[in-house]
Amino acid sequence: MFWKRFFIVIGLLIILAFVAQLLVAPNVKGLIIKAARESLGVNVTIGNCALSVLKRNIILYDVAILNPENKDDYLLKAKELNVDFYLLPLLFNKCVLDTVAITKPEAILYLDEDGKLKLPQMKKKEPGAKEQGELLFRKLVIGNGDFKFIDQHVSKPATITRFSGIDCKVVNSISLSDRTIITSVNGKGNIEGQGRFSVDGKGKFLEKPMSFDGSIKIENISIPKFSPYFGDSLSVKINKGNLFVYTQASCDKGILDVKSEVRIENVDLEPIGDPSQTVLLELKTMDVINFLKDENNTVEFSFEIRGDISRPDFKWGAAMARALRNSMLKAFTDGVIRLFKTPARAGEAIGNMLGGEAGEAAKKIGKELEKLMGK
Repeated sequence: MFWKRFFIVIGLLIILAFVAQLLVAPNVKGLIIKAARESLGVNVTIGNCALSVLKRNIILYDVAILNPENKDDYLLKAKELNVDFYLLPLLFNKCVLDTVAITKPEAILYLDEDGKLKLPQMKKKEPGAKEQGELLFRKLVIGNGDFKFIDQHVSKPATITRFSGIDCKVVNSISLSDRTIITSVNGKGNIEGQGRFSVDGKGKFLEKPMSFDGSIKIENISIPKFSPYFGDSLSVKINKGNLFVYTQASCDKGILDVKSEVRIENVDLEPIGDPSQTVLLELKTMDVINFLKDENNTVEFSFEIRGDISRPDFKWGAAMARALRNSMLKAFTDGVIRLFKTPARAGEAIGNMLGGEAGEAAKKIGKELEKLMGK
């Protein structure tokens, strides 16, 4: 009799849970919209909501976070937001999510004319307000996402960079040795249709100082598209060139070590102004162009960035500029060495640099050396 009554009770609870979720789902949708609006300070819309208490799952359809400056625009929208959650932590004012899956998200990020990100103004907590519970998740999955970065600071009209076909997975796990959270990130996608990118790594990003290890790969990016970011600092115009970058980065408790290999294929550089007078890397632009490219119109170089990111005086921009300058000077030197393997070309280049009678003599010497070497 006991087991018979037990299963009857279980059956009744299942029926009640099913009826309850049908009644509760519309209210849950309203509660979520209200909480999101209060926290983000912007309007949030949800098309539909499906709740399963037994499966500990909620699905939100046609979710959108609207742009406060333009009601017809959005900051983020998604076709579907699927969340698996745990019930027990809710009793302790904690929201622990097992898996958050976002299908076909579209996000837009603006950088204003002053170089500041245009983000919603988060609502400030009022004195005496109830503490909000912790929000934790184990896995975040993004499928077939799009991202648009609109930079109004670097150029007018704004420079727009589009990322598409983004697939990404972020997984949090707990280290058994020191009970810290380890986050692994794996993602890939397209840049401006032609290029591709991928990210693979893991780290203790919540720790201070943080530690991480990973790699980033960028392939076949058209450089002229991004000329607003570097055009004013160069005395050459890049008419054509496809960028390939492979970066391996590690950070051990704030000590950063980044190594990058760079290749630019199909390079076409055009001097701005008189190439014999303008300066690039403190050298005549004409000379730098001659020595940077190899016979296949390809430029290759590498650079490293090291430093303590936990120090307040560490600046990413300054470290990157210094590393790029040193690497380009090395690429120039390598180009000179490469050129001297063909004496006639070396004589021609040196002759153009010297000019006058000395220049003509250098060209003749180069040709004679090539004859003697049988090249």
